[in-house]
Amino acid sequence: NVGDSNITKYVALGSKNTYYLRLETNSFYTPNNEQFTDSITVSYRFFPRAERTIKSGQTIKYYRNQGSDIYTFKYKAEATGKVTVSLPYKWGSYLTFKNQKKSDILTEQWVSSIYSYKYNVYVKKGAVYYFVTKSNGINANTLQSISIKNTAVKVKMATNRKKAITIKNKKSAKCLITPGDKSAKWYKISLKKNRHPYFDLSGDVTGVWKLQICNKKGKAIKNMTFRWYGSKSKITTWGGWKKGTYYFKVTPADSKSYGLATFKYKQAK
Repeated sequence: NVGDSNITKYVALGSKNTYYLRLETNSFYTPNNEQFTDSITVSYRFFPRAERTIKSGQTIKYYRNQGSDIYTFKYKAEATGKVTVSLPYKWGSYLTFKNQKKSDILTEQWVSSIYSYKYNVYVKKGAVYYFVTKSNGINANTLQSISIKNTAVKVKMATNRKKAITIKNKKSAKCLITPGDKSAKWYKISLKKNRHPYFDLSGDVTGVWKLQICNKKGKAIKNMTFRWYGSKSKITTWGGWKKGTYYFKVTPADSKSYGLATFKYKQAK
């Protein structure tokens, strides 16, 4: 072309080696055999297929040579809390979240800018995780990217009954569980009169949580296994409860159950 022209090409390279770039100018017609000078500037950048380390606040671009290409990003949590993973490629990517042993915590969640190009997971400070991306098999020959944002979440919790967090009537408390966390989280309610308590649950939760209501001695009087199928749910307790102190115990069902939940406690006559 006459004037400035830019072109970008992607080339798959093998192992460490020396490569050459050859440039030619073809002129099919030059009036009066005019002479001319071309000025060529070349820049290059590598997009390795190997596992890469990513940090909070960082964006890494990667080139998907084939739709079946899989990319792995290692991440060490800077703070306990929420990690937002952004995969803005329009036609979508599958995201798998793995623990330090590279066992799946969350498997192949679809992330696309057509719907929502961000996905939230929860992590523990200092723990190592892996984010693995792959496509639907057709989005080849494209430059894509992944971004990580870690937001600290501070929640007051108790891991034993004696230090249980008190939830007053019409008030709420939060519960944070990170992948692999096996410890129970304890909460306490008090009924001054015979009442019918219930709980509204909301949050960003994955997997199955076990919920137990215990008497003042810590003995379970009601057991529930609960899965969130959305952002909100409700626990209804049947029958009247006598006045006294009760405990609310929360544990993850397995290492794949995690998230941030809010429990709002109410009393009904």
